Amino acid sequence: MVGRRPVFLVGMAGYVASTLAFAAVLAWSQNYSAQPLVVFVSLLAARIAYAGIASGVPPAAAGFIADVSVPARRSAAMSLTGIAFGIGSIAGGVLVFATSGRLGLLTPLWITSACALLIFSIAATYLRDPQTRKEQRIHPQISSLSARDPRIRCILAVVSLAFLSTSMVQQAVPFLVQDRGALNTAEAATQAAFLAAIMAAATLAGLFAAIRLSSVPSQTAGAGLVAVSVGTVLLIPAAGTALLVMSHVLMGLGFGLFVPAAQGFASLSVGPREQATVAAYLSAATTMGYIAGPTLAGVLYEIGPTVVLV
Repeated sequence: MVGRRPVFLVGMAGYVASTLAFAAVLAWSQNYSAQPLVVFVSLLAARIAYAGIASGVPPAAAGFIADVSVPARRSAAMSLTGIAFGIGSIAGGVLVFATSGRLGLLTPLWITSACALLIFSIAATYLRDPQTRKEQRIHPQISSLSARDPRIRCILAVVSLAFLSTSMVQQAVPFLVQDRGALNTAEAATQAAFLAAIMAAATLAGLFAAIRLSSVPSQTAGAGLVAVSVGTVLLIPAAGTALLVMSHVLMGLGFGLFVPAAQGFASLSVGPREQATVAAYLSAATTMGYIAGPTLAGVLYEIGPTVVLV
């Protein structure tokens, strides 16, 4: 057991290197005559490296938070990573809007790489494994926790389905907006970006609310799923801006309530030596939803726009 810190640092190093490589390949393809296949393979390799190395960051961060938080405040502590993610999502959108038009489309990637390098430097200097992790490394035990373990299999299934549904809706909304409003591509993209910003802000509000409701993670997660479901149902008849905004507020608020509560529930269901494993399973469940969701949404949208929402 090597601890959270080395995993986090390796993940951030991979994030920096893969993002720089991705941006460098794009810059090279813009300035020099390059074979499209070579560019595609290079970009694919950079993204695979990102997925394979940087994917260790979320479970390491979640495991670290689980180590330093008491069970009664576990869900509230887990909300902090979600809040950071929400702030980053909003700030990232603003960054792209503010820089890509004036300074070039690759500017956000260079800035992202610099920010990731700064995070790596701060973590390398100040981040230390808590005492509990040091004690565990003296008498290490390999976690045998399985995804089929009855303690966590239900919550993993719920998380996977929740992210599958969310990714399907996110994929369908731009096309739904364009078709119902008879908009051109640029207009549809602008409105979809506006709705995404609304949802991100609502998600942030939900995450702050989850901190106050952290004592009952199962009920908080249930309330979040209800809010997401109601917001999705409102998309079915939504034709005007008001209903679209209301639906995205509810979906964002519900998602902000659900995610930290689900993380806290899963964390409280296992022992101290299994925290990193359950965090990795949760990360995998999230990723599975985002892998399958867009493809499934495209197939169902061809059958009927509302089929995706149902």
